[in-house]
Amino acid sequence: MVGRYEGAARQTLKGKMDLITYSLWSTTAEQTNTFENAYESAANGFEEILKKLRKCDKELRLLQEKLDKAGAPGTPGSIPEWNKD
Repeated sequence: MVGRYEGAARQTLKGKMDLITYSLWSTTAEQTNTFENAYESAANGFEEILKKLRKCDKELRLLQEKLDKAGAPGTPGSIPEWNKD
């Protein structure tokens, strides 16, 4: 509820991209500085989120390896090792 006390709420990455997409969808005019600024802000924010996602993915893979080595039962979404013999 920060927005309630400090003015307008911060716009999400999706909100910034929606601003650009929906506004340009219905016009033949070129993009505005507002759109370019929104894109730049969204792109920078996405880079930060992507770095965090990659770090989480790496940590989850390491955890999965530890669980496999410890003989833990399969976890949802994991592909089991199988040998017919």
